[in-house]
Amino acid sequence: MHEVSDPIVAEIGAVGISGGTCFNRAEDLMGLGRFREAIDNLRISEEVTPTNPHVQIRLGRCYQRLGQLDEAIRCFEKAVLLNDALDGTHLQLGVLLTAEGRLDEALVHLKLARRTLSLAPAHAAIASAYAQKGEFALAFAEFEAGAAAEGDLTVSDFMNWGSALAQTGRFREAAGRFQEAAEGA
Repeated sequence: MHEVSDPIVAEIGAVGISGGTCFNRAEDLMGLGRFREAIDNLRISEEVTPTNPHVQIRLGRCYQRLGQLDEAIRCFEKAVLLNDALDGTHLQLGVLLTAEGRLDEALVHLKLARRTLSLAPAHAAIASAYAQKGEFALAFAEFEAGAAAEGDLTVSDFMNWGSALAQTGRFREAAGRFQEAAEGA
């Protein structure tokens, strides 16, 4: 059986450009901060290799840098559908969903990220989502786990921790976390 080729794939073949070439070019463009051009190259790479989750991850990062969070979320969701074992992608997706106020969805992805990423950033992201939901006991437990985990909490993490403590009236502890943030964590 002979299939009619996709015109984009045929064009790529005619000029000797591969999906890998477009992917690599997109990486270079992203490094230069030229995210719109990177998206164009990644879309070509996506046509050639539609099951490559790394293309979706790069697309998501580009859209995120352009402030198009809905599109970034869609790309990260597609990446985890293509490969559920990408825990770093679950973390990115969870952080974006948290920023969009989609906290229950965020927690699902953040907990999936934590299954192998017991690093401080995964715990801090979960803690921040819990704090936004008003579930402070769970948030404080995650912040503590993040402080004890491999890796470092960021200035932002300490600010979020301090804010959650202050919201529950634990001002002395909050001041300590804000001090850690001021010292650059």
